[in-house]
Amino acid sequence: MHHHHDDFDYERIDEMRTKIVDVQKVVDLIHIEKEDVICDMGSGSGFYSALFSKHCKHVYAYEWSEKGNEILEKRIKENHIDNITIKRENICKVSSFPECTKVFFSTSFHDFECRENLIELFKRAGSPDFVLIEFKKEGEVGPPAGIRISKNELEKIFSRHGYSMKKEIEFEYTYVSYFTPVNSH
Repeated sequence: MHHHHDDFDYERIDEMRTKIVDVQKVVDLIHIEKEDVICDMGSGSGFYSALFSKHCKHVYAYEWSEKGNEILEKRIKENHIDNITIKRENICKVSSFPECTKVFFSTSFHDFECRENLIELFKRAGSPDFVLIEFKKEGEVGPPAGIRISKNELEKIFSRHGYSMKKEIEFEYTYVSYFTPVNSH
């Protein structure tokens, strides 16, 4: 399992992100509501956390890297954000999560060997919706193809845990899938 170490180039990632993802389309897909509490998993430099915080009640930013969190802390100060809680924790060692309405992974879900357990832990914390951005299996951008998760594989993982895909969008190198609990309306 690879981790983003502290030499990880967050500035480059932020720049690249806008090339591989239409951020506004992602935000539209998530359809953030004022009462939403969002768990941003592997939040990196907090790019999405900061964005989401403008529209929702609270964001929990889970990030293990000190450098990522430093950038996010700077963002929080500069933009006077008061509704983000940074959680510097190893996500795979967390035994319970706050009650979020939406859980977000931006190209990080494939990194977590504990991913199936994460889904179960969140189900216990109120069965939130999940939104995931992942690299297409066949694209030439992204991590080694062997660790990428195809749309089909992702759908199978979530359906095993009682979720169904509600909507999705595709970009050149990435896709975004939105899952809701099967029993939700």
